[in-house]
Amino acid sequence: MLFFLSLAVLVAVLAMVLRFGPAFLPRAIDGEANDALLSPNTIHGRLSYEEWREVDQGSSDSDIKRARYRLVVASVFPPWFRFYLDAQPDGVGHAGAWLLEVAIGAVPEIQAGLSVTADGGDLCVETGPLPVPTLGRRTGDPRAYALAQAIVGALPSGQHVQVLLPGLLEEVRKNQRAEALRLVLQHFAEHPEVEVARQDALQSDDPELRLTAACAPGREDLPTLRALGVDPGTPVSVRRGATATLGRLKDLEGLLAVATSAPAGVETVLAESLAHHHDPRVEAAVVPLLASENELVVERVAQILSRQGTVAAVPAARARASWASKDLRESLELAVELIQERAGPERAGALALVEPGPGAGAVSVAGEGRAGGLSLTVPAGALSTPSEDDPS
Repeated sequence: MLFFLSLAVLVAVLAMVLRFGPAFLPRAIDGEANDALLSPNTIHGRLSYEEWREVDQGSSDSDIKRARYRLVVASVFPPWFRFYLDAQPDGVGHAGAWLLEVAIGAVPEIQAGLSVTADGGDLCVETGPLPVPTLGRRTGDPRAYALAQAIVGALPSGQHVQVLLPGLLEEVRKNQRAEALRLVLQHFAEHPEVEVARQDALQSDDPELRLTAACAPGREDLPTLRALGVDPGTPVSVRRGATATLGRLKDLEGLLAVATSAPAGVETVLAESLAHHHDPRVEAAVVPLLASENELVVERVAQILSRQGTVAAVPAARARASWASKDLRESLELAVELIQERAGPERAGALALVEPGPGAGAVSVAGEGRAGGLSLTVPAGALSTPSEDDPS
């Protein structure tokens, strides 16, 4: 009985450690060992933790060790902010580093020897290498603590931190930063300055910024989207985004213009978008895409032709099937069969073949009003004109 009671207590303790323990442990972002861990604290109600991280242990016992003091304040930034801060490195620093600069822009100039970074939603303030006497290892750096206090105080809690808006708008106007415009459109859309910034961005020389402004939910700008989609000199990524938005808006005229002017590079999204339209003009727009080496594009075109293709598309479909993979060839052949089935026995361009036999010597006559249609075989001698008395 005592054994089972002890086991239950052990399980309960382990569960509590797993549940609550990690929140009270200092983090080491680069995986280096912590030389000393300081007790958790709070800054403006947010959990903070401190650590010393050795960078130089000294060559002898008499040398003073050098270490970096690091202060981490948990969950400072809202979730939408973290997404950009967690962006992959771009070769110089994190792609979201500019956003951190916006966040701390209202804070007095950072003192020399201190650096500010972000680990997801956490704020990290770190010193450079400092001599740390052994007896002083459990004391922090007051400069780092004061800076963390100032930054956290400038960022009140909430999903949409209004204090960030001026800095984001400045990034849009001064640096033509599309990501900044996207953020303000997503999180501060009702603010009057945001619409002014969006209108200005529609006239920008930067195509990505124009695209972002034209894609604003509920404020989409069709002329700008069409212009970006049909311009072969616009970066492919921008043309692809414009075409996808035209597709989302069900703008058939814009999609047809892209198909005519600049389909290269946007074939996939173009075929996908045109598939949602049933219009005679769609066939002419997608048939050229059958020449694509991308079989996913051709597969989507085959599906479109299966539903609304005509015999005019059959030669191109058969030609593409001759060098397609087995699965794609079957899709194209099915499309041809469905097209012919819809066309019926008198489909345009079909040929009449009269086999030798009882019908030999018959005369083939094209059905009235069906020039180029399937010839109808009429038995020899059956071309007499019925009399008025003969109902046949």
